[in-house]
Amino acid sequence: MSAGPPTRPRKLAVFGGGLGSLSAVFALTELPDWRERYDITVYQIGWRLGGKARSGRNLRAHARSEALGHHVWFGWYDNAFALARRVYAETRRAPGAPLATFKEAFKPCDHLLLGTGDRSDRTPPWKMSLPRSDSLPGDGAAQPSVWHFAQTLLLWAIDCIPRLHPQYSTWSAIVPRWPDASRSLWPALMRRAGGQGVRAYDGFDPQSPDYDGLLRRAAAAVHGEDAPKTSRQRRAWAQPLTHCGEHSLRALVGLGARQSHPQFTIMVDLALATVRGILHDGLDRAGFSAIDDQDLRAWLRRHGASEESLASTVLVALYADHMSYESGDVERPVAAAGALLRAALRRYLAFSGALYYTPAAGLGEVLFAPLYRLLRDRGVRFRFFHKLKHLCPNPRQPAVSAAVVGRQIELAPGVDDYEPLIKVKGLPCWPSRPLYSQIVLGDDPVIQAIDFEANESPEVEEVVLRAGIDFDDIVLGVPPPALAGAAREPRRPRPALGDHARAHPLDRRHGRAVVALADLAAAAGRPGAGRRRRDRAHRIAAMGQPLDRRRLRGLAARALARRDRLAQRAAPRTLRRRQPRARARHRRDLAQEPSARLVARGLARRRRRVQLGALARPAGPRRRAPPGRPALLGHAERQRSPDRHPPRRSAAPPRRRRQRLSQPLARRRLGRRRPRPRLRRGGGHGRAPGRARAQRRSDRHPRRTRRPRPGVIARAGRAPSEARPRA
Repeated sequence: MSAGPPTRPRKLAVFGGGLGSLSAVFALTELPDWRERYDITVYQIGWRLGGKARSGRNLRAHARSEALGHHVWFGWYDNAFALARRVYAETRRAPGAPLATFKEAFKPCDHLLLGTGDRSDRTPPWKMSLPRSDSLPGDGAAQPSVWHFAQTLLLWAIDCIPRLHPQYSTWSAIVPRWPDASRSLWPALMRRAGGQGVRAYDGFDPQSPDYDGLLRRAAAAVHGEDAPKTSRQRRAWAQPLTHCGEHSLRALVGLGARQSHPQFTIMVDLALATVRGILHDGLDRAGFSAIDDQDLRAWLRRHGASEESLASTVLVALYADHMSYESGDVERPVAAAGALLRAALRRYLAFSGALYYTPAAGLGEVLFAPLYRLLRDRGVRFRFFHKLKHLCPNPRQPAVSAAVVGRQIELAPGVDDYEPLIKVKGLPCWPSRPLYSQIVLGDDPVIQAIDFEANESPEVEEVVLRAGIDFDDIVLGVPPPALAGAAREPRRPRPALGDHARAHPLDRRHGRAVVALADLAAAAGRPGAGRRRRDRAHRIAAMGQPLDRRRLRGLAARALARRDRLAQRAAPRTLRRRQPRARARHRRDLAQEPSARLVARGLARRRRRVQLGALARPAGPRRRAPPGRPALLGHAERQRSPDRHPPRRSAAPPRRRRQRLSQPLARRRLGRRRPRPRLRRGGGHGRAPGRARAQRRSDRHPRRTRRPRPGVIARAGRAPSEARPRA
């Protein structure tokens, strides 16, 4: 049996050189047989890797390191630290070289300064210091559970409360300061915990209470054999401690503990509110994601956090660190409660080694330069000065058929591949500007003024990468602004007509239009006209894709024209003259609004006309109507069915006469009547007979006097010329 042809490795095109893309490439090259399986090429815009964490050395300013900002890696970044540790373990720099090991590249820090960010606030930042652990980040340790976080916070709060006030340093001194109702409720919670199988509160005597010994036994019970195992036992164990912590904190705040320890009072309040929320919402079973639909401040307020704690520097710094603002407005902080709470608890309670680490130099020299050299030595190809311009979707399946890449420069003669790194005091670094000695016309000031890292930068030519030839798979690692202009959503496979409305919820109007066109085509088919004409509806339905307006208008017009021809042959003569006008009107409406509702309306109208034509048959001669008027029924037909087919006469609408003005429009007041004068009483203007009063009114206002009609004067015995002249 002969062996088949050898399969070639799959070509993988990676667009973008940020930390996410390079991490994916690094993970693929970690496979033992990756060279036989993949052929990887990285396309990067500009001259350096790093994305938003890139940095470079300014050779015009004494090789000064320039970056987009100071980057900090917290101690719980296990994946990032694992990548950095493997890179430094494989590069194996010579002893004595700068940044030879991982511990030299990343420096641990234990202190954190928290402030409100308000410049008008003169309160100094709060310095938080947390002790280090013996482990190193990146060891792959499992993350703590939600219950572990709640248990740690609760025990820490119980340990800190007696230290908030110097005069009340024991629980025996704090508990008597509680309200009587709260103090009487505490033994009931302990008995309830005992009923659930929790033995931490056994032996408590309310007559001679030993509160300090009770709380020490309860804290030690979580690490022994009697530790709560089920969710119900955990809640029963935590409720007496939470009740004790909340009422003790309120009593100490009333005694002035906030003035002596303002920050620790806030931290204890937030810790107790977090524990109460975890227990009340059942997050130990559902996880932090169950409260992602709420804001963190609103969630803490609902579970008893004070307004002073919600406005504290701890929460302000937490929102600012994650840039959790609605539309970037700092006056509207908002964040998912579950995601932000998980990040905060991992930062302060689950870090490895130190609280956070800072790179000894820019991340370009500390991480991306050694990572680039490692991947290049493994066999990964890098194409600098190649920017992604457009992704062409495949119309038949959800895939990319081609990728258009713009090549930004032309390499100088003799330069096969662009070498991006330089050495500064023996350390490989990225320059802050391209190395123009490797570029054609690199000494030209016009070339040096171009920002090659901008999406609007010019290119020398466009390179089209075709699927199956230049690449088989794509890894997109470009930022969202660049992706919005380059990538489009690949089209889905064309569904059947019945599934069109369900598969395309946003294109239901086009789906109904396709259904209506299929109905029209099926109704317009002649009986026995052939398989092709009868199956036209199925051919239209096989499209199953959202039709554009031009194609929909054309299909509807052709289907309706064929439908009109068949309907005109079956309709009586009295209706034939009206059909061309109706068809023209329908085509005009369809051109203005090619929607499914209009197509369905035309279909229903033509069905009614066909039914009417089947009931009414022409009989007798037909008189011709004058142009512009509908046809009239014949004399014999009117005599036979005068009520069923009454004659229709339509009078032409009267023409509107144009009004001619004898004066300019500005001087003439149209549509306004002059007010009638009011007659005063006395002084010759009293009441008088109607004729005399009308005579005086006509003398005062001659323009309002109406001229008598000549015919009336002639009948009265006077000639028209003898009529009283108009004043």
